Amino acid sequence: MRFMRALALLALVMLLSGAVLPAAARVEPSESIWITGGPADWQAGYSHGLLTAAGPLILSPHAQAAPVSLGKYNRYGLFDSPIRTLASFRRVQVDYSAHVPAGSELLVMVRASADGSRWTEWESAQPGAIISFDRVARYLQYRAALLGNDRSPVLNSVKLTPLPLTESDLQRNALEEPVAPTYRIRATRQGMVGSRTANGHVVRYMDRFVSLPSWRSLSSRGGGEYMVRLTNPMNGRSAIAPVWDVGPWNRHDDYWNEDREWYKDLPLGWPEDHAAFYWGYNGGYAEVSGKVLWAAAVDVGDGTWTEDLGIDFENEQATLLITFLWKGSDPGPDPEIQPGPPPRDYGDGAYYVDDLVAGFTLSKSVWFEVKCGHDRHAWWTYSTTDPAQSSHAAIWRPTLPKDGDYDVWVHVPYCVNWVPDSRDVRYEVHHHWGVDIVSVNQKAEAGRWVGLGRWHFKAGDAGFVRLADLAGDHGRSVWFDAIKWVPVP
Repeated sequence: MRFMRALALLALVMLLSGAVLPAAARVEPSESIWITGGPADWQAGYSHGLLTAAGPLILSPHAQAAPVSLGKYNRYGLFDSPIRTLASFRRVQVDYSAHVPAGSELLVMVRASADGSRWTEWESAQPGAIISFDRVARYLQYRAALLGNDRSPVLNSVKLTPLPLTESDLQRNALEEPVAPTYRIRATRQGMVGSRTANGHVVRYMDRFVSLPSWRSLSSRGGGEYMVRLTNPMNGRSAIAPVWDVGPWNRHDDYWNEDREWYKDLPLGWPEDHAAFYWGYNGGYAEVSGKVLWAAAVDVGDGTWTEDLGIDFENEQATLLITFLWKGSDPGPDPEIQPGPPPRDYGDGAYYVDDLVAGFTLSKSVWFEVKCGHDRHAWWTYSTTDPAQSSHAAIWRPTLPKDGDYDVWVHVPYCVNWVPDSRDVRYEVHHHWGVDIVSVNQKAEAGRWVGLGRWHFKAGDAGFVRLADLAGDHGRSVWFDAIKWVPVP
């Protein structure tokens, strides 16, 4: 356990300090094309589950089964090449010779670094592809993932050709480093002690690492090239962990990237599994793991989950804040959260603000959440009659297209939490002419849309509705779900 914490800390220090890679991992600088293939080249890199001494790179007969998130394959192997030092480049052409029998799969990926410490994400490539990186680099590495059952894919050779720099490449390299982005997502505890991750790590008791649903951010075995900061909004505790696995539901869903590999129609920061679970996207299915039974955009090692973030071991799901540290500077344990996805258009002419989308904000308090309500999610807290004890509030702020009168409706979810619902919550409606307070009996209206009234709103986002835990009764549930603005013809 201490070893894992020390390993993660060492990786972070290397990541943030600009420490260079050990000499054993390097090859002398070269101006020429990089060609590899054959036992000497395969054995110079890191591999597991592969035969490296027989000529081409193939799966070992004794290779272990692939992690569940990678698909139903009986055998899985990974090869990471040595790091090559080259003349400066920003684009590289990828060519390789391979044979991929039916029922097997071969993935070839490349990444680059300017200093040998901070790396771009892995980019998948087909033969002949030209990969562009976001900065000028000098270090290059490729990775091959082989998956199969009875028959193995065969990788014969790899050829990487750096392309000449242009003036725009040099200008792009001068851009300032941004702050790493942070999103609010649902997470699960990893478990799986004794199993092997996608980078070859064997999961230990109280391990400290995470799984993300994309090959692009998979660190090397024991490495910290890709790290995330996780923050528990329930208690403010925060931890940094390396990315050592791919999953849980997808493997091509880099939802933190504007240039997303798959699911390009989804908003930035909105994971495919979340869209599938809450919105029915893709028929409710994920890429390789079937029907999405719960939203989970990151799997968290048991040690990080319980000891670092302070989540009970028996609680296998939670909402966390996740910061992708290779995307910029670390904002620390109190990051600015990126807005959720834009509100959905339900085709009825109304303007919705649900409790997981942009336009909805929660106060920084301890909240409870449930998988029910509008779009299968709602928040709740306990009511209080004492203004001095009131600490929870939420705001629904729509972006309306034009001035006009709107009917405002709130959705009161019908959810079981074994706490009686409040009979007197107070919605504050902030409209063009002022503020009105409307009382709603959530116990009587559970499971229904309730009309608050009709008001005039200006175009834009000046108007909003606010609901707090201050109510006409004490110790009951106050529910926070969807609100819609219906334009009056």
